[in-house]
Amino acid sequence: MLALLASAVAGPVASGNPVLLVGVVALVYAPRVGRIARSAAQNVAAQDYVLIARLRGERVRDVVRREILPNCSGPLLVEFALRAGYAPVLIGSLGFLGFGVRAPLHSTEHGLSIRCHLSLAELTKIGRPPGKGNSRVTDYTKAGHAL
Repeated sequence: MLALLASAVAGPVASGNPVLLVGVVALVYAPRVGRIARSAAQNVAAQDYVLIARLRGERVRDVVRREILPNCSGPLLVEFALRAGYAPVLIGSLGFLGFGVRAPLHSTEHGLSIRCHLSLAELTKIGRPPGKGNSRVTDYTKAGHAL
């Protein structure tokens, strides 16, 4: 819901922007990762070696950098790996709902045209029995391209 709200607030013009999608993913997963980081840091801060480092007179910044962060890296790396696996699902879900990255309008990469035009006569051939070069597979394929 938070991802939909953030994409809707950005507006229809910016909703397909990849930078916005990265921001939306960060916004959605930041509270969860923050809770994990806080919990891991509280568990490490209660250890004796952190107390000894404080009693030695080390600054708080040095205690955090030398004692707490290296011991919190395991749970944070696992959390990052999990969220990196969930992020494509979130982006795909947003794309399904119309808030994802937009496909290019045309492809001139190989000089091929993506557009397929069917006349009314070709559309009426659909459903007829195969014969005279008219197979159902090609009819259904043409109908699918026309949609």
